[in-house]
Amino acid sequence: MAKTTKPNPHMGSSFDDFLKEDGIYEEVQARALKRALAEQLGDAMQSGKISKVSMAQRMATSRSQLDRVLDPSNLSIQLDTLIKAASAVGRTVEIRLKTTPSERALRQREQDASMRLHSKVSDGASDVLFRVLGEAGRHTRTSVGVAQLPKGATVELDLMAAI
Repeated sequence: MAKTTKPNPHMGSSFDDFLKEDGIYEEVQARALKRALAEQLGDAMQSGKISKVSMAQRMATSRSQLDRVLDPSNLSIQLDTLIKAASAVGRTVEIRLKTTPSERALRQREQDASMRLHSKVSDGASDVLFRVLGEAGRHTRTSVGVAQLPKGATVELDLMAAI
């Protein structure tokens, strides 16, 4: 007998919906993506023992341009520069467009099972809270990642707030 699941009547709108209503969804997505890319490049440089000077030489670019690539808050990065940076650390860039599910749970961010950047997802959520709420959005949090949560999610965000 197939088990049917009922929608949770206590579940509100998604976090994405909140960001869209506030008009900052695209910016938050861009910041989270750039932060993850900068982290991955920095980790690859560290594991390959590649200095910034050497990395800039491998990319045939300036050190200041490399600093902009590695700066998680600098959203201006050209695809050819990103491809050069990835190649310099022995990686490739994969970009794809995917459809957005119509409904996502507020507390879950579905990711590939191999995801290891759980704290970056939490950092993005923290940035949004501070951006939207200002000083009132400052908080303490814990970030824990696991191989799998319900519905295939690898990150769960819990928020307790008082207004």
